[in-house]
Amino acid sequence: ELKESYPGLYYVDHSYGFTYDENGRILSFFPSYLMTENEVWHSREQIGKTLKSFKEQTDFLRSDGDKALYIHDFLARNFIYSPSGEENYDVYSLLKTGHGVCQAFSLLFILLGHTIGLEADMVTSDVMDHAWNHVKIDGYYYHVDVTRDLSSDSKEKYKFSHDRFLLCDEALKLKGYEEYGCHHQHRCFQMGFEVISEDGIMDNIFSNIIGSSLFSDERWLALDDHGTL
Repeated sequence: ELKESYPGLYYVDHSYGFTYDENGRILSFFPSYLMTENEVWHSREQIGKTLKSFKEQTDFLRSDGDKALYIHDFLARNFIYSPSGEENYDVYSLLKTGHGVCQAFSLLFILLGHTIGLEADMVTSDVMDHAWNHVKIDGYYYHVDVTRDLSSDSKEKYKFSHDRFLLCDEALKLKGYEEYGCHHQHRCFQMGFEVISEDGIMDNIFSNIIGSSLFSDERWLALDDHGTL
């Protein structure tokens, strides 16, 4: 739970030791580490520079929705899903190599969000073996799944979608997601970014946006799946 909630613990391993007294009270706790102390300080310095640069790039963003959209597109544009046999699971490995699995993307989303004042946490599903994010927009929580929006064709990496951006629970369920949750037990009941077609089909208002959206003159510009601005 700690490693899924605090991306800055990328250097802490999953295994640990502890001592306890005759009443079962924990007396001491011994985490194990994936890096030496010098490596931790060096990696923190590198991550700090990345976060400082990212914050400077996003100073023009005002609303939480704008921040979530920028982070979604930033991750989709700059990182790829880890190839088989080269999986990266933490933020430092993702930033260092440019590729990671869904957990790494979700953790970096949290870290970038917290850096620019966006509340975000990780959502996981053991059944799906998958992770994504919750983000808080105007007081309500929504789902954002960057890795499922990535293009499966490495030659068209910039043609990612927004099909799983700011979805409510009901919309996510219609896309086949099941048995998921976050450590804070958030529920995404607000249909703030969905539309219902005449035949009763629920769709995301961002689903026809392909590739990066750009902020210009206080509005977002993007191309739809027909190439129309």
